[in-house]
Amino acid sequence: MEATPTVTVLLIETHSPANPGGTECIRLAEALLKAGDSVQLHLMQDGATWLQQDPDTIRTLGRRHGGQLRITVDDVSLALRGVAATVSHGVATVIDADTLVRAICEPSTKTIWHS
Repeated sequence: MEATPTVTVLLIETHSPANPGGTECIRLAEALLKAGDSVQLHLMQDGATWLQQDPDTIRTLGRRHGGQLRITVDDVSLALRGVAATVSHGVATVIDADTLVRAICEPSTKTIWHS
């Protein structure tokens, strides 16, 4: 019998914490994690400002779900919003666009782009 491949849900959040849509995405990530899914939460565009404006929410989510959750942010979003990459330390892993594209293209990844 062949093993079922593990599916990762890649949530791409483009809203800042000031936008109610951003909070919805965080709640979705929490629900998926509680259901036992593996989640990669990627903060992109204005989503990168979570690291500056509300890092505690992201940090708490990461602590609560440990190895089940991977939090990433892309270097371009940080640079375009003037957010220093150092704010991501201990909260998110900084990746480049190629790494994000590879994650989206993984056959075992289901992507939800929240914009």
